[in-house]
Amino acid sequence: MFIQYVIQQPLRAASLLVALLATTTTYAHGRVGEHGRPDQMTPPVRVSSGPTSTPQPVVARYRVTHTDRVTRTGPQVKRLEWLFVRDNDTVALIKGRVEDIWRRAADGCISFERVLHDDQRVIDYSCGELRSLGVTPSWAALSTFVDENEIAAMKRLGSTGTGDARRIRYAAATPNQARAASWSPALNLPTLLTRRIGRHAELRFELVEWHAQAPAGWPAPAMRAADYLRIDAADFGDMEYDPIVRKAEALDVKAGWRVAHRHE
Repeated sequence: MFIQYVIQQPLRAASLLVALLATTTTYAHGRVGEHGRPDQMTPPVRVSSGPTSTPQPVVARYRVTHTDRVTRTGPQVKRLEWLFVRDNDTVALIKGRVEDIWRRAADGCISFERVLHDDQRVIDYSCGELRSLGVTPSWAALSTFVDENEIAAMKRLGSTGTGDARRIRYAAATPNQARAASWSPALNLPTLLTRRIGRHAELRFELVEWHAQAPAGWPAPAMRAADYLRIDAADFGDMEYDPIVRKAEALDVKAGWRVAHRHE
């Protein structure tokens, strides 16, 4: 799970939810900044318990719970649901009104789409455009939801169960932070990820349901976006004052893909 930089002190309010996802590791597809709404965050990336084959297709529902104990009105709990989709050529994270979709071409080139449902827009990032932004995605990393360096830095506590029910447990702690993970080798996915900052806040990812194929009624990546206007990220320079482009660029800044401009 846990994103890219170390939290030096307790943080509060909206930025805390993003901050709790932070670590010293870097995503395979970029970096994540410290501000933004929960549905605008990029997903965690990769973990492995050793050499593995290509992960099998899966559709997994995660419950995301953020608890902030330092508020004037007492503990505040925010709950979200994220849907993770993985198949041979698509990895997507559906976060309510925003979707992050990675696609792999036959030649191995990886492109990215950001679906903004509130604006009815799809922002397209070609393989070449990602390269120009310095974003070098790893398909293996994208496919397993959490950064392998994050898990490798944690202490392995042991395992429970056998076969498909086997879970490997990890944990790590510093004076101000505590992290824990439960990993499913069969799914090539984490089943539980937690991060606690001091006694003030905790972020928890819990795998609550998964299937080889999406059940009826579950959304598919970009399912509602067929009629949305598409914007090529390579054209941002010619659309500097378009409000949707500004919004997309701001998300890129939060992901560490761009440097903020004056209007951001």
